Amino acid sequence: MTPTFTGSPDFLLMAVGVIGTTITPWGQFYVQASIVDKGITAKDYRYTRWDVLIGTFFTGFIAFFIIVATAATLYVNKIPIETVKDVALALKPLAGEYAGFLFGFGLLGASMLAAFVLPLSTAYAICEAFGFEHGISKPYKEAPVFFGLYTVLIFFGAAIVLWPGLSLYHVMLTTQVVNGVLLPPILIFMVLIASKRSIMGEFVNTRLFNFISWVFTFILILLTLLLLVSTLFPEFSGSLLLSGALSEQYYYA
Repeated sequence: MTPTFTGSPDFLLMAVGVIGTTITPWGQFYVQASIVDKGITAKDYRYTRWDVLIGTFFTGFIAFFIIVATAATLYVNKIPIETVKDVALALKPLAGEYAGFLFGFGLLGASMLAAFVLPLSTAYAICEAFGFEHGISKPYKEAPVFFGLYTVLIFFGAAIVLWPGLSLYHVMLTTQVVNGVLLPPILIFMVLIASKRSIMGEFVNTRLFNFISWVFTFILILLTLLLLVSTLFPEFSGSLLLSGALSEQYYYA
């Protein structure tokens, strides 16, 4: 099947959500805060840069195959997904007996990572914004607000997961779309800072990096605006769907 683009709210929601779950706003705060927390200096920058590049590659690599595997199993068989359990059960007859177990273990690993890293990222951001002492290596007496906030956020997340009748699938989708919508302003300021030689010195962004960063940022802004317009003005998304269908018929003709 050839990938296509449509202006429907559902399609745009998923597009923004996929970007939001891959390049997360909280991830930007966590990366910089953790580097400071580990005491990494400018002389160690090249190692940190390779650490980020390798991690970015494998993130995109794994995400690509998740999309391909989902399209080749669930999508082609028109299997609707409402809960995470639906995915595990649907994969077993389509991809093999152990596919459900593999999905479950992968989800457990991702969930454990998110359960600890997301509250940590939030605690970092809030404490940095308001000037509270923070850092994993610090004792509780030196950073009580940081550790207290971190603990409260973990319990708050657990309470949401255990909420009776709550669809975690819709919670995840909603949060990822919110991530995608909040990402452009953060990226704009990051690119502006990274391209300013008076701040970055010899580590300033190259023209190629700036070009790639701005192109991606503008694409994400465009997707967000299209999502807003298609939601507020359904007739606009209808015209996009019609033009997409006509162009697809012309292509096959």
